[in-house]
Order: sequence, then C-alpha cells, then structure tokens
Amino acid sequence: MGQLQDRMEVVMRMQGSVRERVHQRLLLRLEFMREHPYFERLALGEIYYGEDATEENPAGSALQRITKRGLELTDMILEDAQGAKVDARFLHLVILSVSAFIPSAQPLLHHLFGTGEECEQQVDAYLQFVSRMLADAIDQQPERTKP
Repeated sequence: MGQLQDRMEVVMRMQGSVRERVHQRLLLRLEFMREHPYFERLALGEIYYGEDATEENPAGSALQRITKRGLELTDMILEDAQGAKVDARFLHLVILSVSAFIPSAQPLLHHLFGTGEECEQQVDAYLQFVSRMLADAIDQQPERTKP
C-alpha cells in the first residue's frame, strides 16, 4: 500500500487538470490492482475490516494510517479546484470503488467490451468518463469542505 501511495503522490504533484489527475489516480490504482490481484482481498480482510486503533496501538491502526494518507492524496487533486465544495472522502471512495471493481469484473467487462486491446480501450474510455464526471462535479460546487 505504501508503494502505491508513494507512486500516487508523485503523480498528484504533477501539473494537470482535475480530470487528468483523477484519471491518473484511477489508472495507477487499476495498474496496481492488476499487478497484485490478491491485494484487494487482503486489504478488505486485514485493513478495511480490521481492528480500529486501541490503547495498545496509539499510532493508530493500519486502516487509520492508510486512510489518512489516501485522503491526503485526494486533497492534492482538490487543491487546484479552488472554491470547490467536495467532500474528499466521497471522491476517495469513488476512486477506490472503481479501481477495485474493474480487476474483479473481468467476465462482465469481456461480455460488455470483448477481449484484448478492444476491452482495454473501452476500460480506459470508462475511466475517462468517470474522471470527467468527477471533475465536472468538483467544478460545479461553489465551496469546498474538508473532512
């Protein structure tokens, strides 16, 4: 997870529109999920459903640390959207949801888009679509709130 978040931080520091940065974040997560096909199952079992912070672990749980860093990366996307009122937690969940679903839904994607290069092109078109939707939603908001 740390490796993925480090790679994302490099990309989030690059210049680009909100749409481009959301798209890059989705692509990186999807690439990571494809490189590590069992990661999502491990993350669900050990991190997302894991223990919360206890008195024995004052530094916080893995979930708290990973979520904090993930929200910092999401905030980097929103920094350029001055005046946008978007809950970074919502954007964070959409990015996680989309990138976690695609690798596990290969039979559905092949049914919808075919296989091989055609499917890859359609998946990227879908990621572009999601990125545009999110960027449009961010741009339409009058004032931004932080969690």
